[in-house]
Amino acid sequence: MKRLKKNSGPGKLLFTLILCFILSACSKDSNKEPIYQGKWMFESAELAVDTCYAESYIDVNADRSFELYNSCTEELIQGLPEHFSLSGSTLRLTDPETEKVYTIQILGRRDDLLTIRTSLFGTLATVILRKIN
Repeated sequence: MKRLKKNSGPGKLLFTLILCFILSACSKDSNKEPIYQGKWMFESAELAVDTCYAESYIDVNADRSFELYNSCTEELIQGLPEHFSLSGSTLRLTDPETEKVYTIQILGRRDDLLTIRTSLFGTLATVILRKIN
């Protein structure tokens, strides 16, 4: 009767292959830009919102500094990375001057369209933003 070593055979090979696959998948994701990064212009909303929001945008840089522009009020908020927080799929952008926190729930992204849930554009609504850079 042959004695098998505990750490040999197809089990070890299979474990090694699975580990390599997981590590390569993780490294691919780490090279991808975050879903929210870039300049996003208001495209449309589930509920009717005032047309003055048409030029509103959110611009999040790689270092997590950001600009939030409300075209209705012509207010531009510029924040540093410490004014940006991400918890799960919820972004929180804090106005450094007023300490007001703007909450944006990311619902998904398809190509250059980002679907969010926020009250940035008046009432709480599902909003579609288009990436412009």
